[in-house]
Amino acid sequence: MQVNPGELDKKIQIVKLIQEKNENGFYTEQKEKIVRSCFAKRTTTSGTEANKSGTEFSETKQRFLVRYSSKTIDTDMYVRYCGKLYNIVYINDYSGKEYIEIWTELKEMVENG
Repeated sequence: MQVNPGELDKKIQIVKLIQEKNENGFYTEQKEKIVRSCFAKRTTTSGTEANKSGTEFSETKQRFLVRYSSKTIDTDMYVRYCGKLYNIVYINDYSGKEYIEIWTELKEMVENG
């Protein structure tokens, strides 16, 4: 399958959340470490709303296609896009080692208006 490089027009960051300990051995707030900044093609694969335990949730699944890099990306990392963190659920080498396909999901609470 051919990929048009011009479609890689969404700026994303691959981030890892790191929790450090202070000098007393207590965990501090989580910090983000940017593993990679790049451009991606974003595709929405599904979106649902559900009511669980009396709270409404929205779930959006996105697919991000990025150029291949030797930097390791794994499912313990997140994609930051438009100020939101998406959980990485699956990573696939796409078209040999030219591109990487990153499947993500975003779960958030929906406020009742």
